[in-house]
Parts: sequence; structure tokens; C-alpha cells
Amino acid sequence: MNIGQVCKRGVPLITCSAPVFEAARMMLDQHVTLLVVVADDDKELRPIGVVTDRDIVRAPTLSRHVATRTVRDVMTPEPLIASEMQELRAVLQVMQLTGIHRLPVLDAHGRATGILTYDGADVFEHSGTQQRKQPVGPHAAIA
Repeated sequence: MNIGQVCKRGVPLITCSAPVFEAARMMLDQHVTLLVVVADDDKELRPIGVVTDRDIVRAPTLSRHVATRTVRDVMTPEPLIASEMQELRAVLQVMQLTGIHRLPVLDAHGRATGILTYDGADVFEHSGTQQRKQPVGPHAAIA
């Protein structure tokens, strides 16, 4: 089974210059915990980062000027990503090893088309592994 068959479609997008409070509002309104960040002028919707609810919660500790913080200031650049055509089991194993719970899914042109999420129990069931390892390494494309 490949990622494109199981990922959630309808990617919540935000531009990198949007204020952090706008990202928080979008998350509340759309009931999501991750937004895919795109460049302001990118009509192709190619991800340059992700921003999570945790990134936003940490934002006040980064500066006294929270009201002027942008998504670019708090996002995770170059996030872990997956292709629609990648094998589900392999991607779930990488997610488990890195501690990533949600990641953008891209089409053959590099455009964000979905989000892959998992619950820890589902990963164990689908991947056939019994161990949970600590997060390791930087975010990168899954090979």
C-alpha cells in the first residue's frame, strides 16, 4: 500500500510571512495541529516548512515581540516529507524512528497534496515492530 492511498487530502497551508497568531487561528478553526508552510509567491504549493501547535506554544519564549513574529520565525524548515508513491510500511517505520507524528505528502511535482498522520498503536500494528525509539537525526525527505 502506498502513502497516496491512505493520507488525508486537503492540506492546510499557510504562507511563511503570515503572523503566528494567524497560524494559531487556522489551527483552531480547522481542528488541526500542523500547517504546511509555503513561500509567499509559490503558486505550486511546494512546502518549505511546517508549523505545529507546539511551535506556536514555544513562540512566546523566543521573543518579547510575539505579535510581530511570523510563521517563518517559528516553523520547522525542511521537514520530513513523503511521496504519494512511497510504501506505507517504510514511511511509518521512519516516522516511528524519528518521532514524527504528521508529515506532508507530495505529488510527483513536489506539491503538497496530503498529510500522513499516525497514532502510535497504529504504527506498531502496521509496521510489525514492537519497539519505540527516541527521535534521532534532522528532518529530511524519506528516501
